[in-house]
Amino acid sequence: MKNYINRIIVSLIAIVTAISFSNQVHAFNKKNTAKETVLSSEQLYDLSLEDNLVTPDLGSQRKNIKEYQRVQARKLAAAGYYVETTRGGEVIIVTIQSDELFTPNTKTLKPKASKLLHPFVNFLNVPDMYRMMLVMHSDNTGTEKYTDNLSNDRVLVVLDWFQKQTKNTEYVIPYGMGAADPLYPNNSMDNRSNNRRLEIYLVPGNKMIEKSEHKALNY
Repeated sequence: MKNYINRIIVSLIAIVTAISFSNQVHAFNKKNTAKETVLSSEQLYDLSLEDNLVTPDLGSQRKNIKEYQRVQARKLAAAGYYVETTRGGEVIIVTIQSDELFTPNTKTLKPKASKLLHPFVNFLNVPDMYRMMLVMHSDNTGTEKYTDNLSNDRVLVVLDWFQKQTKNTEYVIPYGMGAADPLYPNNSMDNRSNNRRLEIYLVPGNKMIEKSEHKALNY
């Protein structure tokens, strides 16, 4: 009987040790997986828009950051911008009509474009506080090659404008979408005008998560 009890005790110790080791391995893997998902700005540039819009994971800071983003969205709306959110309120989308930024059928910014774009420079003051996606759309007037080239040229002009305003543009990522994603059927002048647009996505970055963890987000 004594030997039988001893065998049970040894077995229980072995089970507890195995569970403890398994938990340690899981924690180690989780920690290293988190590290592996921290992407450099160069890696972010290689991602599609869809992939960039689902990173990074806000984890335990999701609630705080959503509230912070809600406040920022309200400020932008109060300033007269058309504002939406996605990812459950985590990401802000601001839409500016291309006709407000560019002279017709060119990649030349209008004089008033700077006034419309300048408020967004403030979102770049701290590197990786935000990842800013610049997404340029066109209507379907002209060939696919023409609309693709026009949207690519225009979004690079906007990127260049930001680069002239601040040195912190490594997390500003441009996308030229051509006519691939219209808001409305391209069957009227008004619809085509609405389809020609710049979307600015303000995606929380790792620095925002860090600030939230330290309760240092300033509303």
